[in-house]
Amino acid sequence: MANSMNFVPIFQKLVDIRSGEYRKTVLMFLYIFLLLLSFVIIKAVRDALFLVRLGPEQLPYIYILVAVIVGVVAWIHANLSARLRLDVLIRGTLLIVVANLLIFWWLFRFGWPSLYYVFYIWAAAIGLLTMSQYWLLANSVFNAREAKRLFGLIGAGSILGGLVGGVVTARAVTWIGTEGLLIIAATGYLLCGGLALIVGRAAVPEARPSGNASGMSAQAEAAAHSEESILTTMRNSPYLITIAGL
Repeated sequence: MANSMNFVPIFQKLVDIRSGEYRKTVLMFLYIFLLLLSFVIIKAVRDALFLVRLGPEQLPYIYILVAVIVGVVAWIHANLSARLRLDVLIRGTLLIVVANLLIFWWLFRFGWPSLYYVFYIWAAAIGLLTMSQYWLLANSVFNAREAKRLFGLIGAGSILGGLVGGVVTARAVTWIGTEGLLIIAATGYLLCGGLALIVGRAAVPEARPSGNASGMSAQAEAAAHSEESILTTMRNSPYLITIAGL
């Protein structure tokens, strides 16, 4: 008993979690853990199927397609984020991911070559969207002071998720096959949706009618203003334009 009581203050000094922060810290840690675990599984399935079915000589073409299509997806997501509440957008995205994984799992039995192209690009887009949404949610859950203390600890969940995802992939593939791993990934994303629901309700306030003429919510106005500011900054900076072009 004494040893366990001595461990508590030592643990608190190491992680510096303060009163009222434990619940959201644990939830966000589990969220990113499951997010990375599921994505590592998807990447393993994507690479294995693409290389076996189509061969490595097709990789240059898929890299070009990924760069173009994922950029378009990111632009569409930026516009949606200016019109939807963050928690609603996250839950909707995760539900679509789960549904898509089940659809891919069913379609892979037909062995259509074009499907492996679609899945490769889809996996790249999902990795970008789900991670960016996670950190947007984290920024709304934690204030600046909390973020400085806790983001390192929370980020460790992604490292642990990547490690466990690799182990799960290596062990489970011998039992359920490559395509069957998508069911495990779908389960992980579904659990992420549940965690996002719990955290999002507390972090993102309900939209209230405002007195502006356009009827936009305060969050939508802020997002639109932010998007306009970003575009203005890019137009005025030749360095950012060059980076964006590359």
